Amino acid sequence: MQYHISTELGDDENPGTSEKPWRTLARANAHRYAGGDKIRLRAGEIFSGSLSFSPDNVTKDEGEHFTIEAYGSDTELGYPLPDPVIESGTESAITLRNLSRVKVWDIEVRGSGYDTNTGWGVRILNDAPGAERLKHVH
Repeated sequence: MQYHISTELGDDENPGTSEKPWRTLARANAHRYAGGDKIRLRAGEIFSGSLSFSPDNVTKDEGEHFTIEAYGSDTELGYPLPDPVIESGTESAITLRNLSRVKVWDIEVRGSGYDTNTGWGVRILNDAPGAERLKHVH
């Protein structure tokens, strides 16, 4: 499944489709995903907050990647749209905890700056018992 997020066109009561996207990253964090699912942020938009995924909200799948990527067409405008931006303040913009087979494509992340930011752009944690190797994290 593909789940779309747009700060301009979305509403968190929507089903997350391309025609009726969610509005916030918090709504995306509250959903349960399967391997092969995609979270798609609308190009040219700025998203406040952060994304956080773990086996608590993403079912492991050894065959399919869980993907976070941009969407949006520039054909109507005649020029390319900038990548979507996650402005996470002092936190990490994207946290992946104990997940294999994850791809993050064409997403810009911004924090509050060197002096105040306590997070990372994309934070990958492996603290599962036995420290299983996380494969295919792109």
